[in-house]
Amino acid sequence: MELEASDVAARLAQDPGALLLIDIREPHELRQGHLRGAWLMPMNSIPDALALLPRDRTLALYCAAGVRSFGVAHYLREQGFDEAWSVPGGFGDLVHQDLPWTHPPADAPFRLLQRVQREGDAAAGQVQAIDATAEGGWQVAVLYPGPAGAMWVPGIPHDQLRAARG
Repeated sequence: MELEASDVAARLAQDPGALLLIDIREPHELRQGHLRGAWLMPMNSIPDALALLPRDRTLALYCAAGVRSFGVAHYLREQGFDEAWSVPGGFGDLVHQDLPWTHPPADAPFRLLQRVQREGDAAAGQVQAIDATAEGGWQVAVLYPGPAGAMWVPGIPHDQLRAARG
């Protein structure tokens, strides 16, 4: 049930869509950084988010050191996710493999995992990444739930988003 960080890096280098990284750490841990493109899903939110997870992709779960992700990978396999794997060594080992990572700027207009809505859109999503632009603005990646799973949408200008209620 474990997939070494070096194997994760090799698979991603060969095919960037080969697997889905899922960061299961708590919000306060995410302030230290997270891998670019990883879905941010704190461990305790996983049971309620099963419908969002793709069953046709390899899931590489990571936490700080690999202990929590091992338990979550085991749980997901019990739920029928046969390709759920834990990354032993966690975030630190993945960063050591030179995988791209980021951390949210303190002055960003939104915070990670905050619920937001795009102007004119009824659907709310969850902030997954925040990056500053060269023009002094912000781009936000949002995870939108849907009936067929979740959709990760990067590069939304911050001025098109507002905090969602609820």
